[in-house]
Amino acid sequence: VSELVSNNILGMKNGVDIYGGFAGTETKVWERQNDVKGFPILETILSGDLRNEAVIDPATTVGDRRTEASKANACHGVVYANVGSYTYLNGVSVKYGMGLDNAGASTSWNYGGGVYSINLNLVLINVKVSDNTARNGGGVSSGTNTNCAIYSNSATSGGGVYFGTNTNCTIYSNS
Repeated sequence: VSELVSNNILGMKNGVDIYGGFAGTETKVWERQNDVKGFPILETILSGDLRNEAVIDPATTVGDRRTEASKANACHGVVYANVGSYTYLNGVSVKYGMGLDNAGASTSWNYGGGVYSINLNLVLINVKVSDNTARNGGGVSSGTNTNCAIYSNSATSGGGVYFGTNTNCTIYSNS
């Protein structure tokens, strides 16, 4: 694992929520423009593709659609620590993450290529999770997910979601 990959992760802090999909003129979350499914029209991407090298293989239609070479320099899209209070990720897209087998690291690197959460205190609302890979939970390791689209992720176990509560989520084309 390169230093670039192993040292660059987005870690959410206890009680600090992340909201996306804004044009910059809004003062309230409900002022952002959403599509008919509730997802923000303006996409805010949290990407594990640190070198901006992701290449989609047009022949792959199920699971993580990136080429093998594209996956080499990716890390988790979002990493969430074990915190005690609910923390929200709302209105973003999480793409191109990879849960790695990292020598010397804990096995947690194998979980949640897109979103790694230790418990159900991470709440995803109106979040799209796609094109991520991990051993367990290619898209999401665990969490409380509402109105999410989780698609085109790959894992040995739990291609889309490994463990969690899913309400009004669309989970498809994972392998």
